[in-house]
Amino acid sequence: MAWNFANAGGGFLIQIVRGIILARLLVPEEFGVVGMAMGTCALSGIFTNLGMGGALVQTRSLERHCSNSAFWFQTLVTFAIAVLLAAASPWVASFYGDARLTPIVCVLSAGMLINGSLTVPLALMQRDLRFKEINVMWGVLRLASFATAVTMAATGWSYWSLIVPDIATRLFALPTLLWRQKWLPRFGVNLGSLRPIMSFSAKSFFSQCLATINTNIDYVILGRFFAPEIFGLYFFGYRRVRGPLKVGTMSVRAALFPALSRVQDSAESARRAFFQGMPVLAAILYPLATLGILVAPQLVPLVFGEEWTPAAPLLQMFLVWTYFIPINLLVTANFQSRGIFAPTLLDSSARAILLTVGLVFLGAGGYSIYWCGFWVILVEMFGNTFVAAWGLQHMEIRFRQVLRTMAGPLAAGLAVAAFDLLWWPLAPGAEGFASWGILLARLIQGVGVGFLVTYCVDRHLVHTMFQQLAELVRSR
Repeated sequence: MAWNFANAGGGFLIQIVRGIILARLLVPEEFGVVGMAMGTCALSGIFTNLGMGGALVQTRSLERHCSNSAFWFQTLVTFAIAVLLAAASPWVASFYGDARLTPIVCVLSAGMLINGSLTVPLALMQRDLRFKEINVMWGVLRLASFATAVTMAATGWSYWSLIVPDIATRLFALPTLLWRQKWLPRFGVNLGSLRPIMSFSAKSFFSQCLATINTNIDYVILGRFFAPEIFGLYFFGYRRVRGPLKVGTMSVRAALFPALSRVQDSAESARRAFFQGMPVLAAILYPLATLGILVAPQLVPLVFGEEWTPAAPLLQMFLVWTYFIPINLLVTANFQSRGIFAPTLLDSSARAILLTVGLVFLGAGGYSIYWCGFWVILVEMFGNTFVAAWGLQHMEIRFRQVLRTMAGPLAAGLAVAAFDLLWWPLAPGAEGFASWGILLARLIQGVGVGFLVTYCVDRHLVHTMFQQLAELVRSR
């Protein structure tokens, strides 16, 4: 788990620094064009994630011929979808009224093929709990992608610097995984060998389809109704929050899912994992999210540039979603490890309908991009609350127990907000500081106040976090 937390933290920082540099080198319109293409490609790619990876991790026994068939079945289906998407790229460009989307969609379809071929080898590594090797590989590839993106943006490659680096570096992931696994899949698809994992795979597939629609339908709809420079503000704000957090949560989920799958019949193990992981995740995210919401109006123009100032309210709205991450992450990992998909299917179906109807109404009615962002976060909060309530009931955990466990992080978040709102307007001599000085002081003091309050309320939690950090250092 320590390696996953280290990868999550490192990926989080790299994503933030990368976002800052690219925002300085590119303009909102370029982000908007890429966002339109990514939304369409993600919706087209729902058929490339067949749930094979999760099924291979979750199954109790696994035969080698099943892995071979799963790899080639996944790869061939992904190849077919990628070819169809590339052929349809002119129609995508016509839908949005922007000819630049034709080559962008073609390149993204190639990236879809690469991602599909990684599913099975990565699942086999996760099944064996080889997280150190996985995280080292992703860490190196993430650094290479960061360097490539910055170099391309600085040398005039425009929006291609947002697309090509991730695809190019992932080309090296497949041979690396196969080499570390000492496995070369034999060509051939035996559908009979896939029968043991088909039930879980089918349920996972439908769940992931709806989840993909939920996280990308807003790109498709808003890209159709708003100009690239306006939609670029939304895409930028969404990615600045979701991008780093997605890297972090995926690393944590990658460790939780196989670990919980091994004890899927033990309700007590699920409760123990929840009460151990929830306060640690919240102690990191709650104070940071609170601080981000407070300083966003000053932080965005100073760090990203004046042209991004209109994105600050969107950034604040999306940061509210951060408060739901710890409980939602642990609950959904527990559901997935037990093969329970009904809660997430119901949640995803309701959210897809609400997002589509609401965004079409707002976009066609001429409402601003801020109202659209508000509707997106409102639907997200509704869905996360529904899944969390179902998950707590399933694990027989009372909400009162959750509040008691969360005393430290909640107190830290409130203390950061109170200190920042009450102290800085009254701080003597604050007007003498430059804007950068005030912002830096607010960030440092906010983190300090959050840590101090967490330690005072829950010392055991802080000691646990330091023990995990020490374990990581020793393992290196």
